[in-house]
Amino acid sequence: MSLVKAKTFSVSQCKMPQFIVWSPKLSPQIVSFLSLTYSINYSLRTTEKPLLNSIAFKSIDAEVIIELLMKLTADEFTNKYALIDCRYPFEYNGGHIKLAVNIYDRKKLVDYFYPNDALRFIEISRKIPIFYCEYSKIRGPNMAYALRAEDRIRNKLNYPMVDYLEMYILDRGYKNFYEINQRINKDCCEPDAYIPMNDPRFISDLMNYDLHRSKSTSGTKSKSMKKQWKRKKRKKTSLDPVLEEV
Repeated sequence: MSLVKAKTFSVSQCKMPQFIVWSPKLSPQIVSFLSLTYSINYSLRTTEKPLLNSIAFKSIDAEVIIELLMKLTADEFTNKYALIDCRYPFEYNGGHIKLAVNIYDRKKLVDYFYPNDALRFIEISRKIPIFYCEYSKIRGPNMAYALRAEDRIRNKLNYPMVDYLEMYILDRGYKNFYEINQRINKDCCEPDAYIPMNDPRFISDLMNYDLHRSKSTSGTKSKSMKKQWKRKKRKKTSLDPVLEEV
């Protein structure tokens, strides 16, 4: 099966909230409104039943990235794609996808995709971002949404244009990628290992990161936020889009 299978999907370019996630509850009127401006030609084969559905990006399977790494040289791959590992450094250093760049906070994300040097920006903006984290449930998608939000801000006078239109998430993240890579015996991880975020050996390292510490300070903060968010969603009418918290 070919790894490149172009699909065209409608994309939200409206002045509604920027983080809109596909939901079967979206009414036909909203779907139509989200589809008004233009379409994205996704150049890679996308996941038919992804873990996370979003209008901001599409998901790709581990096999797609493995095929790319096997088919392209390192220069060819990095000239076309920006593979972003959104895990913490101890996870990245313990094993990551070849040619991936470790970016785990938003400031570094902005610095990478919007460098001050004009020539560097021209070079990086030609690349297609692919994000992943351990499971590609939270950190990876959130970085993709953060890039789109920054993109919107910088292109507010050129609305609805964006610099990074085609974006992907690695479906089910590095854990799944590593397991598949082990099973088919391809040399696509370096080092060839996987360290979970909650590995007991790295608890002290984990608490060094503001992003994680801020989620853990109150103990039950994240749980209460989820309950609060569920209450908010229940209050919405069928005409309201489901918003993605970042």
